[in-house]
Amino acid sequence: MNSKIRIALLSIAALILIITACTANKPLDTLDAAQVTTLGNDCREIAAMQIDAWATMDSENLRDVYTDDIVHFDAEPAYIGIKEVIDMANMMYRNLPTWQMSLGDTYISADKCFGTWLNWEVLDRTKDNPASEYDLLETRDGKISYWTLFYARDFFGPPEKDDSLELKFASTWSEGDPDKIKSMYTKDAEIEDSLFGISISGQRKVSNYAKRFLAKAIHPNWELKESFDGGKAGFPYKEEYPFASEGGIYAVSVTDESNQTCNLRIAIILHRTDDGLITKQETFYAPASLIECGWAE
Repeated sequence: MNSKIRIALLSIAALILIITACTANKPLDTLDAAQVTTLGNDCREIAAMQIDAWATMDSENLRDVYTDDIVHFDAEPAYIGIKEVIDMANMMYRNLPTWQMSLGDTYISADKCFGTWLNWEVLDRTKDNPASEYDLLETRDGKISYWTLFYARDFFGPPEKDDSLELKFASTWSEGDPDKIKSMYTKDAEIEDSLFGISISGQRKVSNYAKRFLAKAIHPNWELKESFDGGKAGFPYKEEYPFASEGGIYAVSVTDESNQTCNLRIAIILHRTDDGLITKQETFYAPASLIECGWAE
């Protein structure tokens, strides 16, 4: 190879490494507050529309909420199409005639909505002590086209599963060491933080993402508020979905450049291996907290 060409290629490679290093140390971008507010309002509207329709106890009203090809994912593609969802709703109405419900907190990404569905007059729960489920909603033309369900770990009674992964996640991110953070993930792990334009895979990129997050969230302290689980898939989906997804609702205390502290509210969905390594992470934010903390202006 011509020596001049070799030198040029080496120079380009060095420049790429410098750019990559600089990008890795750059804080996450500050979001547009107007866009965050719009996404938050849209998410809350669609989540409320779903719960309000269910609260009528008239399954025909669900046609106004879901697309004809709605997929309700509960550990597996449990109900496909509006007819199956309506049949499921009628079964629940028969078995839970006193069921009451309302909308709780909502969280956003760039293209999905994560909402809290509070339930009482079921499972011996009262309005003051409701059972929480979490709904990951994807929409098309103003209706819900994909609905993934998670249950608070105490939804059905005393939890059978501990919070070890969610607590480790909180303590490791609070410690703020990108190498230790990276070690929680598989080599080809994915992180989706779409609100900040993040869609990455691989441990090196996980480490770079951690550096950018930590440059934005100075001295973070992650506190687990509630953990949740997806169900376990059965036949014939067990091989396709071998591990139930899980996650947590976190309050994240962060410090800004003027040494003021503020609490972000973040929902994290985790997919894991059998030995507890994270294969995929999806991140959602309470929109008002982004504005309150100056992450959206």
